[in-house]
Amino acid sequence: PVEKAGDVRARLFVRALERDPTLAAAHTGLAVLFMIEGSVFASRPLMEALRLSEDEARQAIELDPDDAGALAVRALATGSNGDFAACGAYVERALSINPSCFPAYRVKGWLAIFTGRPAEGRETIRYGFRFDPRMAFNPSVRSVIAMSYYFERDYAPAAAEYYADQARIA
Repeated sequence: PVEKAGDVRARLFVRALERDPTLAAAHTGLAVLFMIEGSVFASRPLMEALRLSEDEARQAIELDPDDAGALAVRALATGSNGDFAACGAYVERALSINPSCFPAYRVKGWLAIFTGRPAEGRETIRYGFRFDPRMAFNPSVRSVIAMSYYFERDYAPAAAEYYADQARIA
């Protein structure tokens, strides 16, 4: 799958893997990049991006079973493909390895939001901000929080999140 990586950042991960094929972090980086290509920028078909992302995360986990970031990415990829049980298992494993892993809190919150527990998901994501405060201003994270309000039919806070997010971008 790495030969499909055309982005400059992807080529850097590929170069790192050429120098050290056991570098789990490079596979994790590619997994994140593929996820972003498919779900944020739509520069790659979503299903292809999810497959590539999960493949890279799997390789990272094979090389380093304690890579909480790789487990969080694999959780999101499997959850996005509809396997919520595996998603939950991967995210809990990530948090048992690293209880300060913001990506795992983000996925755990996402899973709660998209399985009918929006308030719980929102609070889980916000709890994770203490481990990576910069993510409180990340547009993709804020949009998931806005969706949580929307799913509750609480439109004023959903709009406030959305417009605050837009103001941060501008």
